[in-house]
Amino acid sequence: MSHVELMVASGSKCCRIYDYTRDNSPHRVQMRYVYNLIAKIKKSGSNLTDEDQVACLLVDFNVSADGNVVCIDENSRGQTAVVSISSQHMRKMYQHFPELLLVDCTHKSNKYNYQLCALMIMNQFGNDQTIQHSVIERNADWHMVKIVKHFQSVNDWEQMTVIMVDKDLNEIEVLKRMSPGARILLCHFHVIKWLPSAVRNDKYGTYATEVLKQIDFCVANLVYSKSEVELLQHANEFKVLACRGGRDELWTYLEENWMDSKQMWVTFFRMNLPHFRNNTNNRLENFSGN
Repeated sequence: MSHVELMVASGSKCCRIYDYTRDNSPHRVQMRYVYNLIAKIKKSGSNLTDEDQVACLLVDFNVSADGNVVCIDENSRGQTAVVSISSQHMRKMYQHFPELLLVDCTHKSNKYNYQLCALMIMNQFGNDQTIQHSVIERNADWHMVKIVKHFQSVNDWEQMTVIMVDKDLNEIEVLKRMSPGARILLCHFHVIKWLPSAVRNDKYGTYATEVLKQIDFCVANLVYSKSEVELLQHANEFKVLACRGGRDELWTYLEENWMDSKQMWVTFFRMNLPHFRNNTNNRLENFSGN
């Protein structure tokens, strides 16, 4: 119940509360029950401000089980900047499956436009479990440092081998610095989505539609290369296409921003890592409702 109350207090959408309740309740849950539950929770806390309601819910969550943990950090203005919660069950699940960690941040996840950063684990059978929820005022290095500190303070994080993130996450260097024993991998879905959009940026010049289609195929081939020879072959194909007409801006962009970090996104360099055939953050984004 405390989880649902916390979701209501943070302004989560009804459909997200319904999905959470359905996945975590032994009973058959219908949408009208969720509507009634939300109305009951809102009515019971009508005499408290939003801040007081959240404070009460966090205290209740923290004392409801010995293993439940709440971590809070304030910014330089004394405002709540990062709130992280993890239950006893979440921590036990991480102890069983610590090898792979998925990280993703949503945008405008509630009425105050706070963002939700979720950490998820996965086993070799494809079963997943979120192990920490962090509500942050914005997605910046300082906030990511606090999220990682909250996680590391209550978990044996040194057993973690792989961290999967997306290209939009600006705090990759923070994760590298604070988890030196883990390999940071980029979500394949985001790489294949991001690179073609960068190719179409006017600052790299304009290309004919047919050339753009060939470049898109080349990007996918780069991502799924299973040997260094294959990677070099597709990189040369990309270079030939990108440098048509004596231009080199697009190729320079790929070489400086992507080829130097190929260990993070090319299939060949992750084949022997315990990512359990999962090369994307899609399951975490589906959980977050993106």
